[in-house]
Amino acid sequence: MKIRYTVAAVCLLLLAGTATAATDAQKCAAAKLKAAGKYAACRLGADAKAESSGLAADYSKCDAARQASWTKTEAKYGSACPTSGDDATVQGDVTELSECLDSSLTGTPQTCSLQDLASGVAECTDDLDTCTSDLDTCGAGTASAADVRSGKTFSSAAGVGATGTAAEGADVVGPDGARSVTVPAGFYDGDETVTVQDADLVASNILSGVTILGTTGTYVPPAPPTCGNGTVDPDEDCDLGTLIGVTCENMGYAGGNVSCTSACRRTGCYVRMFVTSEDYDGSLSQVASPPGPGGIQGADDICRMHAYAAGHSGVWRAYISTSAFDARDSLEDGVEYRRMDGTTLIAENRENLAAGLLHDSVGLDEFGDDESAFDYVWTGTKPDGTADARNCNDWTDSSEEVTGVGGMAHGSSSVTWSSVFEHDCEDRHALYCVEGNSATWTPCANEGETCAFDGLKRVRFGILGHYVYLTATGGVTCDVATFGDDPVEGIPKQCEYQ
Repeated sequence: MKIRYTVAAVCLLLLAGTATAATDAQKCAAAKLKAAGKYAACRLGADAKAESSGLAADYSKCDAARQASWTKTEAKYGSACPTSGDDATVQGDVTELSECLDSSLTGTPQTCSLQDLASGVAECTDDLDTCTSDLDTCGAGTASAADVRSGKTFSSAAGVGATGTAAEGADVVGPDGARSVTVPAGFYDGDETVTVQDADLVASNILSGVTILGTTGTYVPPAPPTCGNGTVDPDEDCDLGTLIGVTCENMGYAGGNVSCTSACRRTGCYVRMFVTSEDYDGSLSQVASPPGPGGIQGADDICRMHAYAAGHSGVWRAYISTSAFDARDSLEDGVEYRRMDGTTLIAENRENLAAGLLHDSVGLDEFGDDESAFDYVWTGTKPDGTADARNCNDWTDSSEEVTGVGGMAHGSSSVTWSSVFEHDCEDRHALYCVEGNSATWTPCANEGETCAFDGLKRVRFGILGHYVYLTATGGVTCDVATFGDDPVEGIPKQCEYQ
C-alpha cells in the first residue's frame, strides 16, 4: 500500500493553507491538488455509476482529463513546480484512496483501511525522514540490493524494500596468497566471523611440508623420468635394454629395425601408405550394396577394402578430414612413412607428413602400381594437416553444388600433396590410405555370440594364437559356420577385430 505518497499529498495540502503569497510554486501545487481532487471525484463518480448499473467502472475519461491537466500545469510553471513527473505516482495514490473508499462504502473485502490513512495523516510532518510506519514506506534508507543479504529485504532510498542479492562468499578477492573477504555494508550488524573455504584445500593437493590456512600438505610429486635407467618411465617410449628381442613386426608395424634413441624414443619402424586404385565421388559411399555411410567411416572402409583385396592385413585408415576431425590425427607417432614398396621414404614422422615436408610422393596404389600420373586425391585437408571447410558436406554429398579439396598422387610439397585443387563433389577421385599399428585386437564376442562393430573390419576367430580370419561389415556371428573352420577343436573360442 503506497501510504508515503498519499501522506505527502495531504501534507502539501496542510502546508499550503499557511501560505501568505501566491508564488508560482504554490500555484503549481494548488493546480495539481485541484487536478488530483477532480480525478478522485471523477473516479468515485464512475464507481457510483458502476454500482447502480452493475457494469464495470470506466475510468478512461478520468485518466485522460487528469493527464491533460497535469501536463498543462507542468508546462505552464516549469521548474517552479515543487515536483515534476509525478503524474503516475499521484494517479496510483488517488486510485488507492478511491478504491479504499469504494470498498468501505460498498461492503466489499477491503485491501486498505481508512483508519490507516487517517493515522498516516496524524503522523505527517514536513520531514518525511521521521516516518515511523512500515519500513516499506520510508525513504530514508540508503541500502542497495548489493548491500543486503540474498533473500532479505531492507529499506531503500526509493521508498520500497530493497531485496538483497549479496551472497555469502561472493566477495572473495585478491591475488593468489593474499585473498581477502569484503563484507558489504548492511550485510551484517556488528562483528562477524567470515569463513573462506575451498573443496580443493585438502592435504593431498598441497605439497608435503607446506601448510595453508591450517592444512598441512602430504603431496609428494613423482620423480622425473630418468632416461637410461633400464625402465620405461612415463613420457618414454623405451629405455636401455627394453627392446632386446623386439622387432618392428611383432610390435605391429610393417617393418624396419627398431631401436631406442638417447632420448628414450623408439625409432626405426615404418608404416606404409597408398593411393586407391579406384576413384570415388564426394559421398564416399560406394563400398557395398546398399552404399556405405560416407564420412570418415566410409573413407576408412574404402581403404580397408582396397588393402584386404590386395592381400594386406592390419589396420588401415584414410588420410582425410571432416569438420570434426583432422587428418593428421589418423597418423601413427614415432614411425616413418614409406611407399608400398617398403623402401621409398615419404616422410620421417607424422609431423613432417602432416606438414607436407616429404622426401617423395605417395605415388603407388595398394598393388604397388604407379598412380602418380597427375591422379587427383580427395583430402579435405589444409597443408598443415588440419580440416578444410570444403569437404563435400563431410564426405556425404556427391552434388555439383558443393566442393571438396585435395592433392595430387605425385605431389611432394605441403600444397601439392594435400591441398592443390578444389573440385565439384560429383567428380571422382582417389583416397590416401595409411597403415596403422596392427598389434592391438579388440575382443568383441565369445563363441556363439555376435561380434558387432561399425564399418568394415578384419575379424579373427580362435584362441591361444590359433585363428582363422575374415573381413566383414557391421558384425559377424562368432562361430565355426561363419568362419568356415575350427582352429582349435574342443576349446571355447572368441572373436576379436581390428
